[in-house]
Amino acid sequence: MPSTRRTVLAGIATTSVLAVAGCTGDADSPSTPDPIDLTLNNHTDEQHEADVLIDLRDEALFDRTITLSPGGVIDEYVESPPEPGEATLSVALDGGAPEEWSIRLGPSTGLADIEITVQEDGSVSVGASRE
Repeated sequence: MPSTRRTVLAGIATTSVLAVAGCTGDADSPSTPDPIDLTLNNHTDEQHEADVLIDLRDEALFDRTITLSPGGVIDEYVESPPEPGEATLSVALDGGAPEEWSIRLGPSTGLADIEITVQEDGSVSVGASRE
């Protein structure tokens, strides 16, 4: 039986539906927020131990002791919380008193990375960048 125009069009329609069946999700709204890059820099010629805590609503998102070699750089990742909120970033260097900063975290904040730097004079600075 020869193909008719109607048969050909029905075949194309079926193929088109199957081709887009897996593409119905919204690519701009991921189900899990991207992790936040956390970089620690040591601009001194001495080794340092940094106790780093990121706390959001009494939940530790990141809690580690990190050894920084002289002139070293360490990259870590912090899971972004599903809901935005004001977090506390605490850094204690070499067992000293912690210094604290307030940072806004979450999917709608656009926070891409946090950079903690031990300056040449031994002080700690924190910077953040948005997407």
